[in-house]
Amino acid sequence: MLYTIDITIPANTPKESPIEEKVLIKSGVIRKISILIPSGHFCLAHLIIKDGETQIVPHKGDIHGDGETLEFEDWIQIEEPERIITFCGWNEDTTFPHTFYVRIIVLPMWLAAPHIWLIDKINSILRILRIPQLLRM
Repeated sequence: MLYTIDITIPANTPKESPIEEKVLIKSGVIRKISILIPSGHFCLAHLIIKDGETQIVPHKGDIHGDGETLEFEDWIQIEEPERIITFCGWNEDTTFPHTFYVRIIVLPMWLAAPHIWLIDKINSILRILRIPQLLRM
């Protein structure tokens, strides 16, 4: 399933009081998040994506840039029928609003399950061997 979200952040939106947009995602596995930052942002607009209180994109810091597309691959399981993903943004530009164009690819659980099972087994072996977890779901 593909979700497309356009997040427009008004000029002069402070970091201390970001805009928030909530999107309802159906059950499955978030496999990829792609964010288009059009030319003209000049690194003035910022975005983070949260699952509940946990920041999932990026894992630290925030997204900002100018004329580029960023892609994040992950295995975020949504086991309940629906989950709210929150987009938080602020804009240091005093004149113009800026828009981030977000695409989220969610695989159905039946398609992702074999991969999740394999990653879980590999991580179990790594734990037994006391090797840091290399794969994350």
